[in-house]
Amino acid sequence: MGKSVGLDIHERGVRAVEVTGSGKKFRVGRYMEREVTPRGGAPDPEEMRVALAEVFKHYSKHHVIASVEASDTVVREIPVPFRADDQIRKVVKYEAEHHLHDCDADDVVVQYAKVGESSDGTNLLVFAVRKDVIGRRIEFARAAGVEPLAMDLDALALFGAVKTAGLIDESPTCVLLDIGHRSTGMVFVVDGTVRALRSVRLGVDSISHGMAREMEIDAGEAGEKVKEIAGEDEGDLLVPLHPGEAKPETAKGHAELERDVFHQKRDEFAGRLKREYVRSVAALRGGASPSRVIATGPGLSVPGLLELLAERLGVPVEPFRPSEAFSCKLDGQKARFDESGAVALGLALKGIGQDPLSLDFRQEELKVANKFELLKNSLAVTVTLLFFGLLAFSGHCVYKMRQLEHQRFEGIVDSAYKPFADVVASYNGLGSMIEERHQVDPNAVERGGPKPEAVKRFLQTLERMKRNLHTIVGDAKGLPQITSALQVWNDIFATVGKLHEQIDFVDFESIEVTQKRVTLVMVLPDVEAGQRLEEGLKRVEFLSAMTLEEWGASPYPGTNHQKITFSFKRIER
Repeated sequence: MGKSVGLDIHERGVRAVEVTGSGKKFRVGRYMEREVTPRGGAPDPEEMRVALAEVFKHYSKHHVIASVEASDTVVREIPVPFRADDQIRKVVKYEAEHHLHDCDADDVVVQYAKVGESSDGTNLLVFAVRKDVIGRRIEFARAAGVEPLAMDLDALALFGAVKTAGLIDESPTCVLLDIGHRSTGMVFVVDGTVRALRSVRLGVDSISHGMAREMEIDAGEAGEKVKEIAGEDEGDLLVPLHPGEAKPETAKGHAELERDVFHQKRDEFAGRLKREYVRSVAALRGGASPSRVIATGPGLSVPGLLELLAERLGVPVEPFRPSEAFSCKLDGQKARFDESGAVALGLALKGIGQDPLSLDFRQEELKVANKFELLKNSLAVTVTLLFFGLLAFSGHCVYKMRQLEHQRFEGIVDSAYKPFADVVASYNGLGSMIEERHQVDPNAVERGGPKPEAVKRFLQTLERMKRNLHTIVGDAKGLPQITSALQVWNDIFATVGKLHEQIDFVDFESIEVTQKRVTLVMVLPDVEAGQRLEEGLKRVEFLSAMTLEEWGASPYPGTNHQKITFSFKRIER
């Protein structure tokens, strides 16, 4: 049973979730989080190293999936004139370069998800992250002796967790909100597919910072006051006093004034978030209207915020509680896990195969060179434990192994007899090509009797049939020689390679090789290049015995190139 650790690295610390199992059968084993001091929008490196070292005293280091913040990502929807993934991968990075204003394409890792098809190609949701951003998170992990196997966006990891919980099936068109301290991630899902992703520089810290300015206290003290208010009975937070019942400011106590300021700043936050939400929904293609908002993150601890957002947005806003959706063993961390652990959970689920988008931002020079090297220590421990387990129970294991071997060998003849009988029937069915004296009696090799002798008789009979067939094919006249399709491919590629210096651009769409026909579909700069290539192909030995039955050219969509089809057919004699 495998283990996977999801590591959510953010500017104020780390969150880690361990998942044990595989596929759809798994269990959340533990959840930990550690805070660090943010320095200019990034975590303090030394504090981060200490925090990660402390976390990985309790977790395996050998199967870790880490996060990249969506706030560090350029997200755009772009069209490309292709549908096949191999063609899209060739061009997507350079198509995305038009949307990168402060860096070159070589400075970013680009991943994409398909969001729809058009008559001209495919619409993609493209994610571009600077390599230095990814590299910084890798260095954080390496400082604690951890090498992440893969990296994904925190917002997409949240989508993976919510989808695995079955909530996307319940509400295929919805919005996922990750309400953080300094930013809020919005994932817009339409018909079960991620259609847009936004990261808004607006988090719940704006409430405490606003209170700090209003009350002339520092942000830390304001944050404590928000926590105190969260601990009070907030049942009437959304029911304002009637104007005629409002108390004058001088008649209010200090606690009431603090609550008033909190309400004001919370309402301002909800209003600003609503504007960003409405603007994003309006930009969605097809005018999709979300039926539900699923929220997670530190915003869940702000009293009355979800109810206020539901009132402002006009749709239900519900918290995502992963401890209720999955089997968990959390040792008192349930509340914190439900509030802030969804991203780390999605990363851990990615490590055991629950990965709906299959994206990895460790690419190019950042790619893990040898994943086996990272896993070998874990495998070594497993093998060592297995060895001692076998040693401790050697007598029992030897008995079981011998019993299993006996059962396996008993079934060898039974499992082999049917395909053997089929081969004999096909062999005898060759008719006049097989002389009567070389025919094989289907009942000559019977089941039963000592197993080793039966298997030996099978092999001897098959070997005799093979020799007979070799003699027939070698001696018979008029049988066409069979040429290896691989040899034909090699000859064609060699011919194209010789002409490549003369023809600026050559791409293969498809090659189909049979003994009677060869069809090539290629992309070339122009018709003249196709004519030059035709002359070269006619000199290929296998094609020289064929006639060019079809030759056609048509514009290749989205380019100035031509798609040219060559169809050669064997000349019948």
